[in-house]
Amino acid sequence: MSDNIIPARELNLTYILLDTIFLVLFVCILILKRKKSALIMFLIGGVTYFIVDYVFFYHVSMSRTVLINGVNANEATYFFYLLWHEISSGGTNIALIWLLIDKDEDAPLITFMTVLWWFILPAISELGGERNIATMRTTNAYHGPMAIILIVSYLIVIIYNLFSKKEKRVNVFFLFALGFLIQFAWESAFLLYGIRTVDENSFSTLIIDSLIETNLGMPFIYLLNRVYRYKYPKREKEVFSVNN
Repeated sequence: MSDNIIPARELNLTYILLDTIFLVLFVCILILKRKKSALIMFLIGGVTYFIVDYVFFYHVSMSRTVLINGVNANEATYFFYLLWHEISSGGTNIALIWLLIDKDEDAPLITFMTVLWWFILPAISELGGERNIATMRTTNAYHGPMAIILIVSYLIVIIYNLFSKKEKRVNVFFLFALGFLIQFAWESAFLLYGIRTVDENSFSTLIIDSLIETNLGMPFIYLLNRVYRYKYPKREKEVFSVNN
């Protein structure tokens, strides 16, 4: 089965440029709303995803391919495409998860804005002409290790809950659902507009990627959020103050 799970995208330069504008807007909102921790997580998420994709998927396992007009891209194109690619997915994913775990008052609106963009962008990008940029990666080299990380991390949380008082338990169902739904949303948008290849394996790719790829980090993000909030319980609104 894993040999058939090949996440792929076909898009054009218009898609990338429009999404880059949105990412700038996303960052500006976090700054103007004084959400320093979410901005830091946006950067950490984007950089981490980029390192994994560019270093491990592309250079080490050689499972990542980027084609421009059917021709394998050069090194510089790989670098900048994957930088945008992973900031777009990793940065926004992790920032949204952070805000929702944090129960931030603006989290519902920022999440709605972002998910709406994921579903509207492909339609707008069709005005930019042919989708001449194709990217894909095989998953058989790493879905197994990712699944192990996921089950171990969630087992730790479950065992912690079993031996903790009710008021101190982690809402593991919320974490799992959040990790699944965030990735499911943008994966669904890709599939709906044909950016993801539509074939007999499309549904498997959608479900397996949504179950594993973002979800494996959810317990770690939750732990980091709790540590941060324990150390800085009321500093969020002070960070970008003009008086600092």
